[in-house]
Amino acid sequence: MKITMCSSARFVKEAYEIKRRLEEMGLEFYRMRKKEFKKIEMSDAILVLNYDRDDTPGYIGGNTFLEMGIAHYLNKKIFLWKRPSESLPYFEEIMALNPIIINGKLEEIAQ
Repeated sequence: MKITMCSSARFVKEAYEIKRRLEEMGLEFYRMRKKEFKKIEMSDAILVLNYDRDDTPGYIGGNTFLEMGIAHYLNKKIFLWKRPSESLPYFEEIMALNPIIINGKLEEIAQ
């Protein structure tokens, strides 16, 4: 399975650890960079690394939300690291994309 990782730029350090773990699992992955939406098209799924940011648990920023919308449009699976905060202004829209919440368990992706 090919995965594209999406996250806030603040979570780069965490993304390197997830990269290492995905490699150990034998999964192929892409790291999303600005304006590289083609990676989502080439993937089977996206993994949104929505760690806590400031006072917002499960933070998903506007750019990441846009990437989720693209993945949904392309009929790709959307995995969330954890449940997003209900305080996000687009929480209902995120949940309408039917993401699979893995609660930090990468093995959920390989199933």
